[in-house]
Amino acid sequence: MKKHSFFLFALLMIDWSGAQAASTCNSLGGNIAPNFGTVTGPAHLAPGSDIASVSNDVIIQCKDTAGGTISFTNTITLISTSSTSGEDTSFNTGSSAIGLRIYITYPQCNVFNQVIHQNIPLTMVCPRTNVGNTYQQELMTVTTKLSNRSYRLPAGTLGSGGPQLKMSYTESDSGGPWAQVNPLSGPYSGAIVGSTCSIPSKNLTVNLDPVNSGDLSIVGATSAPKIFNISLDCPDETLKVGITLTDSTQNSNRTSVLTNASGSTATGLSFQFVDESGNPVLMGPDSPNYNTENQRIVGTSTGGTFNIPLGIRYIRTGNITPGTLMGLATYTFSYQ
Repeated sequence: MKKHSFFLFALLMIDWSGAQAASTCNSLGGNIAPNFGTVTGPAHLAPGSDIASVSNDVIIQCKDTAGGTISFTNTITLISTSSTSGEDTSFNTGSSAIGLRIYITYPQCNVFNQVIHQNIPLTMVCPRTNVGNTYQQELMTVTTKLSNRSYRLPAGTLGSGGPQLKMSYTESDSGGPWAQVNPLSGPYSGAIVGSTCSIPSKNLTVNLDPVNSGDLSIVGATSAPKIFNISLDCPDETLKVGITLTDSTQNSNRTSVLTNASGSTATGLSFQFVDESGNPVLMGPDSPNYNTENQRIVGTSTGGTFNIPLGIRYIRTGNITPGTLMGLATYTFSYQ
């Protein structure tokens, strides 16, 4: 028997070419529904002024799914889906007197405080280098600002109306999917406190010089009044202003003569309110209602500081004994 030998040759083919890099990106924290809380309009409010602002962050994150590192470029496009009134950056809200602007800051894409225009896309080119297999995160900040459309801000609620901000993308790498959320979806919420007049100095102290009892010889005699101003700061519109004085010691007092307050030691003497012409000013209830009892219509404000002159003087009410005299009163404004 012959013995035969066989030789087996095997050729192993190994492909050493690198694996295909592929990126995947997604966004977190979108679908923002801004809440502005309580918004108070200042007295002087030029149309177009910003009155409230809320900022929210959206996280954009990318990685290389192939396990290596990759450099690529995202192009992110944002576009609004709402209408504006009068200008293409002030979007309509649930209140006709309030507009809303949207600003984008995204340092990775070299975008800072860029305003969104109606129906005009904001395109951001975002280069990324050395992205590895763990997410590389960046922040895109969406800032929404309320602005007024009239001189006076009406009270009410903001309502749910407002723009949405939609996001789309392209990228230079043809890798994995982009799971996206839209940055801004609403609804918008907030309570609006209407712009009103304000009082620069709410607490006033008026000091009268001492008086000689001999100068007030009979009951009802009065001294020369000391005139001072009560100031009101109002919006830039025409407002009819009324003021009511109230006796803090005796609220039911409807005369012009203040009840002597606790701490007074003098008797037979009191304070009397007068106007700038020396006419007695009657007191009324502590009420903000327009045309309340003994309210004085003191003029019309057209914006800015509105000064109301008022006087106070001594009046003899009986037999005088020396001492100190104190009186307390409040004043309440009404305007329309």
